Amino acid sequence: IIGADAVGFSTVQEVIAGVHAGMRILGLSVITNIHDPENPSQSSIDEIIETARTATPKIEVIMRKVINQID
Repeated sequence: IIGADAVGFSTVQEVIAGVHAGMRILGLSVITNIHDPENPSQSSIDEIIETARTATPKIEVIMRKVINQID
């Protein structure tokens, strides 16, 4: 209904603060909890943690490449 594919809750304040501090911002999020309004179901904290744990090595590769581009 809001026209988004994903919504991140934890980066907005950090981005606003960084922009006010004159920083250039790159946001990177991992979707760990999927909510389908058509088929509501509860995600367990264990599922969410496992999804984040699985994504960690992939995110590390991406971040290393980004950092190498900056240096």
